[in-house]
Amino acid sequence: SRQLRNRRRRNAVRQYTRRWRGLLQQFHQRAGERTDSILRYDINDRKKMDAVRDFLAKYSGALQGEGFFELLARYLAETLGMDFICIDRLEGDGLTARTVAVWCDGKFEDNLSYALKDTPCGKVVGKTVCCFPANVCQFFPRDQMLQDLRADSYVGVTLFGHTGRPIGLIAVIGRQPLANRPLAEDILQLVAVRAAGELERLDVEEALRESETRLNKAQQIAHVGSWELDILTNHLIWSDEIYRIFGLEPQ
Repeated sequence: SRQLRNRRRRNAVRQYTRRWRGLLQQFHQRAGERTDSILRYDINDRKKMDAVRDFLAKYSGALQGEGFFELLARYLAETLGMDFICIDRLEGDGLTARTVAVWCDGKFEDNLSYALKDTPCGKVVGKTVCCFPANVCQFFPRDQMLQDLRADSYVGVTLFGHTGRPIGLIAVIGRQPLANRPLAEDILQLVAVRAAGELERLDVEEALRESETRLNKAQQIAHVGSWELDILTNHLIWSDEIYRIFGLEPQ
């Protein structure tokens, strides 16, 4: 009858409505959980970036040179959960690099020079950042260090000098796939600015030492000396040869 058909139709509409309400409720619940997860993830990332800024601010000017690089290498290993960290200075034509700090499996290693060819570090030079989130050994089968480390993930960043020329790099290597690529890249790019400044400062200090050594050698050969007087403090500074001229031991 018509009444029976209408009743069945109404029942079908009610069941359909209840079913869709249930699905819609599940959707909103899952979406809310996903949103909460994303928010927590984003907040954690921001906290870690703030911690990196605090680290750089704390040691800005307080710790310089190789001491800073060693501290930075250990900090990056702990913050990013990576097994191997190296901070390098590029040499000559940029085809080789010499480490200024190497952290491997919880301890520092001796510095060394190495060729960049056939290594992921060679791919980094000139780029802002270079990342292999997993299976890095497959891309660089000739890199024996990666094979020995049983490396899986790699992130590297170029250190640019004030003229825009690449002067060094930072590489972090892990034995597990990279868990958070954007965070790792952001942290490395943030610390790269300070690290590049430190490398340039070391280069200036080394150039000054070499210049002073050449000057002292020239004065010794010519048997002439030089001196400086700070008129504010009345402090007199003699070159080594001045001491020799007066028969004194250089101080």
